[in-house]
Amino acid sequence: MEMVIMDASRANNLSEAAGIMLAVTTVCSSSSSNHDRIGTARLECVEALFSLMGSSSYRKDPEFMLVVGEALALYADAYSPDGATWTYPMQDKPETFESSYANELPPHSQILYILLEREMNANSPHKKNACAPVLLAIVSRVTRLSYTDAFYMNRALPQEVSSKLGDIQTAFLSLLANPKSKQLARECCCIGLSACHGFSVRTKRNTIELNERLWKAFGQTSNHGGSALMESRQQHAQRMQENRQRGSAAASMMEDFGMETEVGGVAGLGEAALGAYREMANAAILLDRPDILYSLMMLSVSLPIWATSTNRDLYSASCLLGQSESTEEIKKALKPHLKKLIPRLLRACHDPNKQTRDQMLSLWNGVTGGGSEARALISTHLLSTIDSLMKDATNKLWRARVGACRALAECIVGRSWNELGGGGPILLDDYTDEEINLTAASRLLLLFRVTVRSLDDVKLPVRESGETLSRSLKSLTLRICDDSTINSEALSPFSQDDNSSSVSAAATILPWLLKFGLNSPCDEAKGFTVSCLLGIVEVAKPSTLETVLPELIGSLLMAMSGLEPSALNYLQTRAAGSDSNRFEQLERIRLQMAQQGPLSGALNKCLEMVKSIESDSQKSAVIPEIDTALRCGAGFATRAAAADAVSTLCISTPEAFTKFTGSSTSNPTVRLLRALYYASEREQGSGARGKMTHAFGNLAALAPSASVRSLALRLLRRYERATGANDDPTARTAAAAGLRAISVRASNQFSDGGPKDIWMKRVLPIAYLGRSDKEAGKLFQEVWDEGGNVANLYNNNAFAMQLEEKMLSNITLSLISALNDVSWDRRVMACKSLNELCQKNILSPAPKPANIDSYSKDDFRKRELERATSSKGILSVCVNLIVNSRVWTGKSDLIKTTSLIAGNWVSQSSSIEVTPILLDHFIWNDLLKGDSWFEKNDINIEPQDNNMDVDTEPSGSNTDSDDVKKDTTLNMTEDDDENSENEENDDECDMGVSASQPITFSGLCRLLLEQGVKSTPLTSGNFYSNDALPYRAASLVALSKLLKKCTDTRMLEYLYKKMAVSLISTFDLDMFQHDDDSQKYKVAPSPIIVGSIDCLGSLIWQGIQYDGKNIFTQVHSLVKLFLRNCGESQASWTIREASAVATSKLVSNADVLELQKVDVVNSLVLCSSFCADDRKFSQVRVAKLKILCCLCNRAKATQFSTDNEKQLMLEALLPLKEKILSMANKSLSDNESDVTALASKIIAAMAWWP
Repeated sequence: MEMVIMDASRANNLSEAAGIMLAVTTVCSSSSSNHDRIGTARLECVEALFSLMGSSSYRKDPEFMLVVGEALALYADAYSPDGATWTYPMQDKPETFESSYANELPPHSQILYILLEREMNANSPHKKNACAPVLLAIVSRVTRLSYTDAFYMNRALPQEVSSKLGDIQTAFLSLLANPKSKQLARECCCIGLSACHGFSVRTKRNTIELNERLWKAFGQTSNHGGSALMESRQQHAQRMQENRQRGSAAASMMEDFGMETEVGGVAGLGEAALGAYREMANAAILLDRPDILYSLMMLSVSLPIWATSTNRDLYSASCLLGQSESTEEIKKALKPHLKKLIPRLLRACHDPNKQTRDQMLSLWNGVTGGGSEARALISTHLLSTIDSLMKDATNKLWRARVGACRALAECIVGRSWNELGGGGPILLDDYTDEEINLTAASRLLLLFRVTVRSLDDVKLPVRESGETLSRSLKSLTLRICDDSTINSEALSPFSQDDNSSSVSAAATILPWLLKFGLNSPCDEAKGFTVSCLLGIVEVAKPSTLETVLPELIGSLLMAMSGLEPSALNYLQTRAAGSDSNRFEQLERIRLQMAQQGPLSGALNKCLEMVKSIESDSQKSAVIPEIDTALRCGAGFATRAAAADAVSTLCISTPEAFTKFTGSSTSNPTVRLLRALYYASEREQGSGARGKMTHAFGNLAALAPSASVRSLALRLLRRYERATGANDDPTARTAAAAGLRAISVRASNQFSDGGPKDIWMKRVLPIAYLGRSDKEAGKLFQEVWDEGGNVANLYNNNAFAMQLEEKMLSNITLSLISALNDVSWDRRVMACKSLNELCQKNILSPAPKPANIDSYSKDDFRKRELERATSSKGILSVCVNLIVNSRVWTGKSDLIKTTSLIAGNWVSQSSSIEVTPILLDHFIWNDLLKGDSWFEKNDINIEPQDNNMDVDTEPSGSNTDSDDVKKDTTLNMTEDDDENSENEENDDECDMGVSASQPITFSGLCRLLLEQGVKSTPLTSGNFYSNDALPYRAASLVALSKLLKKCTDTRMLEYLYKKMAVSLISTFDLDMFQHDDDSQKYKVAPSPIIVGSIDCLGSLIWQGIQYDGKNIFTQVHSLVKLFLRNCGESQASWTIREASAVATSKLVSNADVLELQKVDVVNSLVLCSSFCADDRKFSQVRVAKLKILCCLCNRAKATQFSTDNEKQLMLEALLPLKEKILSMANKSLSDNESDVTALASKIIAAMAWWP
């Protein structure tokens, strides 16, 4: 045996021969002389057979251990005569195995003693694995022979086996629980346990004890008593400690690193190792057939060795369990119990333990036949199987949950609505967990609950099986919701489905998904829900989703942000702190991701389905859902998607919005309209805000006109409140964007201003003013253009051609309100708008038409009256602001605007009774006609605050003068006691400004002069400070422009005599300062000097000459004055230019008798030569040529000169002809075109000189 132990085939043959030889030598006569020698050889042969267990031959072919076991069984059962008495060792049985004790035992006891005491306790796993087939061969021999021979039980081996049957069963269970046991060993244990049962039944001994011990080992008893399922933790810990001390199978199954073994049966068998057999025990207890456990164990074997002709007769169920227990008969016996057994088997076939799974798959194939037969069997008991598995899917044992989920995933594939139980839909509010008669709808809801729960399980294997179940459930859901699939099945005569099943399925599933699935805290469950929703929307028809479409749209909108990674919001917020452009870029990326995602596609399809819905109430039900998503959405992706949904529905299904009545928030359309605006106002990103504004405009076209007008007024108030101290550019831009959306996308609303005509009286005037807003100017420009065009079509003002003139009274009110605002920016905006009106000649006398009939004459008068009234009111407010307010940023614009409006009315004549400015008034102290305002209010006192004038106000025309100076308000009313207030409200807007006395031209000029020039050249403190200087210079510029508009010689002469001294004092101090004067005089800044010289030039009237009193009316003195500021001593080129321009004005208007004087002409030519030497500034060179050009013009006849004057002027210039001509010729080579053009004119004018 030692030589052939490495050869499996020879070992097999020799083992069989050794068994026969041992049996033969056992029955030989004891009187033989060779007895001792044969006995020793027999023991050596037995030891050789045991040595084959775990040998190399066994590793190559483990199946030949059955031959070894049969050889040993044959040896143990060879000699057993009736009435024989066996001799046993005199000593007691040792606690540990001893060879000497074993050699003294009879063969039937020796074999079992060696197997149970030595081989079962060996350290080698191969030896332990080899014990199973050897024990099986012994037990199967005695069981088989006991069924075939009635007297066999009288032999020694059956009696020995019967006495040790409990130990043999324990050995089989220990090997079965051993994690290192191979498949052959496990299947041998299964057959061996069945053989033990068959033997106990045959002998009618210990059957109940064996069954109880087996059930406890598998964790199951008829009443669960004594099993691990009923153990307390303390009992379990105590039992585990005992198992470890005696080295039981449970101790060997403990995992490393101190982790506790799994709770199993009382024999210490682990759940993982005995999972399949525990399921078999469950099935046996469930069916109340304990014997079925052994039949199932016999069916669970799958190795081909059991199907061989030799082994089939030795180890079949008919041999071990009796003639009535063939395989087919076992199947037939199990058939009535399959309804309860199939769920157990299916769950066990998907157990997470591979050993259990493989064992139960073999059993499953044995019971059902596998393949199509198994599928048909499942279909037969489908409902009970699904119901049972759904309960097991919520079992407290995680392995049961894993198996149930995987089994459910296999069962529900390809099923239909009727196969699940049929019936109608179940409303979510009507559903309860305690339903007894389950239908397809209730089962479907339970399946979704089970799936979501498994996806959120604490155990990873359960979550993985939940993912498998979710895929199968999604496939099932899409299948039963797809009408096309149902229609194709309807062609089969066995199908009972119709289109109503898809409607029932959608009506049942979608509400649950929307209410619970999307709100699940588990991300995997939420993803599964969204995937199902998208799939249902993709395959379902509008009629299928009609009942749940509004809620579906709302839930999809909410999910747009709920499923977006929160990290994107965090990243965008952090990026906003460093760069606003990055914030906008990330917002665009997030919007693109949301729009290109599957949710967006599903939402778009749902929105397309809305127009296919026949029910108007269902269409309108979408609007509140969108409103809720817009108001409650946590992310901007939801709000942007809601805005897109509104825009889409406004185009595809406008009737959904127009069905509602009323203009209050009870109207869902109105509520949604307001929600869109408020959301756009709060939104930070421009992308989402643009979408909301776009949707706001589209919806405004369908909303009730009254609600749109009301909201427009709210927008105006928000815009006005967001200025001044509450400056909020974002709110102003949002309000302007809302108005712009109405005007561009809902321009039809401008055709109906309501009973109060808010578009013409409120919105468009504010839009005209808002065009100058830095942040919202472009938006208001579109409001004015688009809304104004529509409003212009419905205005019946016959005489006005421009929209600004049609709305002049309302625009004036808005401008006056802006001028009176505390916000400097609003005042500047008003000034810019006024400048535009002046440039369009609207705040000026109306042009007279060529032909005026009786009807058009009245219209023309109304037109002029409205222009004059508006101009008068604006001028009054502007003058009030000039005299009443301190210097503020933008006040320069106010000065320029005032001058521009007054200049328009000064330069043109008007025949109406309302006069904005009074020209023919020569009282120097009057600001208004007859009010003596300058006499009562000296505004040129030294200011007390930096950059500020003293707050003084002109008094009313009807107010009695008082000896005590006090601040009074310019009275623009007709009555002292009654004041007309400018009341702006939503109902109606009236002018509210009516001046009883016009502003005098001389008073306005004096006011502008005193705003720009100190009345004395003494050190003026902060009057010319850096902050106030631009305003002072702007006052003088405005005064100069106003004076240039005046063509009344008498008024100019009057003003010259009043203002010349103040103007000259700013740049010529020789007349004020003397050597003995202790007071300090200071020259004004250059901008003030330039403005003063310009004003002085503008005051020079036609025919100026010395009046005998005022030295500054002498032409010679003025020429010298200008000459000093044109010379080389003057460093400022702007002053040189201004002096030259004023000199040219003096040359044009001076009396010829004053101008022809030799010293005057020489001074003028000298002044021109000084300017000609300036090679850096072309403006100075142009100004010097203007002097020469004016001199040449005076030498030719004009409408203001006679031939005599011409001759006198020519005679005065002829001596300087060569010098003038030389300067002109020299200027021809200048680089500036303006210089060469003037030089050419001079040369052409001198060409006819003698």
